[in-house]
Amino acid sequence: MFHVSIISFINNQPNLTIVFNCKQSTIQLNLLLNKFISTRWKMNNHTSFTWETNDKYQIFSQKWIPAESPKAVILIVHGLGEHSSRYQHMAQFFNSQQYSVYSFDQRGHGKSSGPRGDIPSYKVAGDDIDQLIKTVQKDYPSIPIFLYGHSLGGAIVLYYGLTRSSQIKGIICTSPGLASGVPLPPLKMGLAKILAAVAPKTAINNGLDVENLSHDQRVIDAYKNDPLVHPMISARLGMELISKGPWMIENASQFKYPLLLLQGELDHLVDPKMTSNFTRAADSKKVQFKQFPGLFHEMHNEINNTEFLNTITDWLGEQLAQ
Repeated sequence: MFHVSIISFINNQPNLTIVFNCKQSTIQLNLLLNKFISTRWKMNNHTSFTWETNDKYQIFSQKWIPAESPKAVILIVHGLGEHSSRYQHMAQFFNSQQYSVYSFDQRGHGKSSGPRGDIPSYKVAGDDIDQLIKTVQKDYPSIPIFLYGHSLGGAIVLYYGLTRSSQIKGIICTSPGLASGVPLPPLKMGLAKILAAVAPKTAINNGLDVENLSHDQRVIDAYKNDPLVHPMISARLGMELISKGPWMIENASQFKYPLLLLQGELDHLVDPKMTSNFTRAADSKKVQFKQFPGLFHEMHNEINNTEFLNTITDWLGEQLAQ
């Protein structure tokens, strides 16, 4: 008897651990799928498409379809300055677990149009999510949909869950941007408020500490060399990040959906205490919270992400069983 588990995907090549359970011993073999198989798999199951928002922005989107009929759809919302293709390995992992995956480059990010780093508000971001959900529902009218948001995307899906009535089954939120790991000094805060009021689309450097994304140096190097990654944030999006975090914690008890909330204990890019505060304020019957000791901001890109991935798939299975 043997057990197969996917523990990580780095550089689009899944790393499989195969465990043979015997009475006398357990033998672990690490097998790296070769690039030819990985590339061919993606060609057969991956599609990109573009759609237009209500205010005429062009949004680049992608979908990854499993070989077998999917149990559910996961819609991934990426973080600040990045793009949906950075989640290709997660899409492949979820496909292996029989989930279809959709994602999109948020406006002002990746291959989508708009000034770099500018999203007018979390409300507008929610409008974009709703438009893509309509596409998903046309493709899959009879299976559940889950939202998955990371960092800025995590904050956006939390806001979505507090402010919208939708047919989604539940929400997965990782390392949500409820507050920066390094708070702005009062003087800079005042200047940010003025800039957001008089020149809201003005872009400034987001100040993200790239070295603290993951313990895996390959992830850091790929991020630095990715032409679709940018370091910008508009003044108005910056104020959304600053103002909406406290508001969401104050209103956490009104969260509408089952929620899996995951946080790396060593996350320096966002404040882990704010994630804990949201959990304490929310309905304990709806929210499952787990903190991962030793992990940085991008838990999905950590060297040892086995427990992280298992937590997600276990929770998804529990939700589908209800």
